[in-house]
Amino acid sequence: MPRHCQHEKLLEVDRLSGQALPIVLSTRTEQPQNSSRPKNAFAWIIAGPIISVAGIVSYFLVFAPFPFLRDTPWLNVPLALLGCYVSLKGIAYSFRNRARRIRCGFALFGALFSLSFTSLFLFYINSMSYQLPETSQETARLKQLPEFAATDQHGNAFLSSDLAEKNIVLVFYRGHW
Repeated sequence: MPRHCQHEKLLEVDRLSGQALPIVLSTRTEQPQNSSRPKNAFAWIIAGPIISVAGIVSYFLVFAPFPFLRDTPWLNVPLALLGCYVSLKGIAYSFRNRARRIRCGFALFGALFSLSFTSLFLFYINSMSYQLPETSQETARLKQLPEFAATDQHGNAFLSSDLAEKNIVLVFYRGHW
């Protein structure tokens, strides 16, 4: 028998033979040790958001200034996804071991934070900043206003050379949304 059980012997009298028969009852006295639980499950809850934030912030501090590293964040995306995995693991440990409500709440908040922050980061790198030109090249190219012809809000035609000596703000609208 496992060591966490205590045996208690009772005797029961058999109705037909009249003999006393032993009955063994076991009662639990202590909880068995869960070997799958890490020594510090709270570390999983805290580590997930920290790993996600480190992966995302390092993209903007280290990789974004360099165009050849900015377009393919080969280190930052796996780090952010690893943070999400660790956060989800923290939720699993918290609920599997029936942790206190506050620990489960921290686990849920950390996972939600990691997943949402990583989702926003993936949206940014895949749609908002895809193939951005270098700032210095674009600024140098646009120092002079290129030649074009357009119409104003009243339908009058004008050339860009007419605007060369004036301080103006040009607003260009896309042809379709």
